[in-house]
Amino acid sequence: MLLSLTQQFEAIPERLRQRHGQGGLGYLLLLANGNMDTALLFAGIVALTVLGIVLFALIGLVERLMLPPHAAEHASLAHETM
Repeated sequence: MLLSLTQQFEAIPERLRQRHGQGGLGYLLLLANGNMDTALLFAGIVALTVLGIVLFALIGLVERLMLPPHAAEHASLAHETM
């Protein structure tokens, strides 16, 4: 039974690849985790962290460009009180 369960878990990355293609950071993380490739796993986590920071900064920039100055000040004041 344990061998059967292990085989099922080993087949998960292959099933994901068949369903969702061969790309993506999520797939890379699953593959690295399945292969116990710690360096690749941490590299993927760092890449996702950098991507999140960049997207957060871009959204902040777009917000400042799109909102009128008084609305941006009001939004920053509301954020400071939280």
